[in-house]
Amino acid sequence: MVITLAQLIAQVESSDNNYAVRYEPNWTYATPDDIAAAAAAHDCDQATARVLMSCSWGAYQIMGSVIYDLSPKPVSLNLLRDFLPNPQLQFRYFNHFNQQFCGDAALMDIEDQTDKGLAFCARYNGDGPAYMQRCLQVLRQHNG
Repeated sequence: MVITLAQLIAQVESSDNNYAVRYEPNWTYATPDDIAAAAAAHDCDQATARVLMSCSWGAYQIMGSVIYDLSPKPVSLNLLRDFLPNPQLQFRYFNHFNQQFCGDAALMDIEDQTDKGLAFCARYNGDGPAYMQRCLQVLRQHNG
């Protein structure tokens, strides 16, 4: 049963798979300075850093660039390696992202299809109406 927004998003994004990784080549959020800093933090070239930042990671499929942005500086060389096996860390990043960038939405905002829920869906996944429908579909599947 899905009872929180975090549980719903983990189901929608990865079927609650903490180890899920998806390359999203159209992601362009990272600036050249971010890429250079990530390359230094992860001891890799900038092309590799761009790929790391253009992947979505973990149960909530949080973009690498967002993980980097939300992390204390300097970023740990082991950040992504430590992120995947740690559901509590993934949950903290999801909550922080929701609070900082999505208006601290709650499950009822999705269930009631409020403007706040639609804004969350648009910010979290890009296509607000389509993502809200996907969330409602998964919610019905899991809650009957």
